[in-house]
This record gives sequence, structure tokens and C-alpha cells, in this order.
Amino acid sequence: MGKKPNHFYHSIVSMESLRVRLDLFEFSTEEREKLMEVAERTLHHSILDLVLSELNDSDRKLFLAHHASENHDEIWSLLTGNVKNIEKKIKVAAEAVAQKLHTDLRKIKKG
Repeated sequence: MGKKPNHFYHSIVSMESLRVRLDLFEFSTEEREKLMEVAERTLHHSILDLVLSELNDSDRKLFLAHHASENHDEIWSLLTGNVKNIEKKIKVAAEAVAQKLHTDLRKIKKG
């Protein structure tokens, strides 16, 4: 499997609780890894949606340029300078994604 991308929010968001939850189910290693990949993509898109919705047009363009070049320091500088409580908002969005995934996994287990 290839190297996982390091996103600007990884220092404040962890998907470890989901990984632990997946370990409770009888998934193969391959299935578990694919589910984690889907979870991480879902989280990424959710956080990008949040961030982009909080920025004005010119800051969105700047954010996307920094994101494309993986310039995490500039991303954080832009976000903390333009979005009140951005870390908390990202954590809340990440928790919502994790809770939804946990709920979906419980449904799978019951089904």
C-alpha cells in the first residue's frame, strides 16, 4: 500500500477511534484497510467542505493553492487568521464523520 497523505489537520484529528472500532468486527485486513481509506476520504472531504465554506473567494483560491502544494504552515496561517475557532470547527466536523461511520458499522454488525 502507498504512503498515506499527511493533511494539514492531522495534528488535531485522529481516526484511531474508528480503527479501534473496526477491529471489533470480523473484517479481513484488506476490508478493514479499505474501510479506513473510505473513512479518511470522507473525513477529508468533510473538512475541505467546512474550510471552503468559511472562506471568502480570494481566500478559497489561496487555500486551494496552499493545499495543492501541501504548504501546511501557510494553510494554518490563512485559516487561523480568517476563521474564528477553526480548530474547534474541524474537530467537531471530524467527530460528526466518526460518529456517522460508527453508526453505520453498528448497523452492518446488526444486519
